[in-house]
Amino acid sequence: MNVITEIIGLDELKIDTYSKKHGRDVIERHAKKFGQLIKNNITLKVLIKQYEVEGSKQKYSIKTQLIFPSSTIAVDKAYEWDIIIAIQKAMKDMENSILKKFSD
Repeated sequence: MNVITEIIGLDELKIDTYSKKHGRDVIERHAKKFGQLIKNNITLKVLIKQYEVEGSKQKYSIKTQLIFPSSTIAVDKAYEWDIIIAIQKAMKDMENSILKKFSD
């Protein structure tokens, strides 16, 4: 089983190095878990955008796409003021989508 993780936009964020590393770790840990759930080769693509909404306060948007041989799952709905919480929500939403797809 091969797990590929593509994270776009994380390095460009205006956040501290620790938060970037922690965010990357969360994504990679979940990618491995998704590979185990699907039991196949996967590519997890994560697109992170940062928005300036109120002065110095930032809002983050996370879009995810999981690609595997028989299908693709896309989740576009994680928006949050804290980058780590946004990533965790996006990964949980993806996990729920995987479980729903394979429970049918």
